[in-house]
Amino acid sequence: MPLTLDQAAQLMNQDLEQFLLRCPLSISSAGKQKGEVRFYLYGLGDTAMGRHQGMPVKEGRLRLSTTALSTTAKAIQCIHIPVSQFEQLKPESISKVTHYDTAKFLVTTQLTGCTFAIRPGKGGGLEFLHIQPNGDFDGKKVQQAVGKEFQVSFGRGSQNDGSTYDDNSRVTVMGVRVNNLWKVYAQYQDGDGNILGVECIYQEPSSVAYV
Repeated sequence: MPLTLDQAAQLMNQDLEQFLLRCPLSISSAGKQKGEVRFYLYGLGDTAMGRHQGMPVKEGRLRLSTTALSTTAKAIQCIHIPVSQFEQLKPESISKVTHYDTAKFLVTTQLTGCTFAIRPGKGGGLEFLHIQPNGDFDGKKVQQAVGKEFQVSFGRGSQNDGSTYDDNSRVTVMGVRVNNLWKVYAQYQDGDGNILGVECIYQEPSSVAYV
């Protein structure tokens, strides 16, 4: 039986990795908003394949959006990383997250060619960037260029390998803070929203010092 919305929300709070393995998730953009934003988790009314204990299972597709499109939607406070175009990048395009940001989860809109980048911030905290390719720079070129400046440059490539995703995949990126340290996961999906796999693309070292 597919999880109910209550069960899915509970699993998300208890174990984000297992939630992403089981529940096909898409995330809508919150525009240019940075920092903590209230999102709502709700069902889309159709199903796709997830995985439970290593076996394929049919689950209801879920969405996180800033608009509650269902009366049963669950409110979840998240740090939102907005999208910036590659050719218009500025220092202020980077989102810096510190311990002053109290939300447990971190989200960005689904990747369909974009690159998601992470690096330690100067003076503490973490810096995040979601870059949309445009002009002469396609997704693969952006992923390679950003990799020269960021510790993690997760973007379009030739395969689904924890640092890239192929042309037939799209990716939901979501992070969770546990004991004040971030883990960021990528949920690979095919064109129908079926889960192909989940990878941890960044794990904050326990020696990090926040300021």
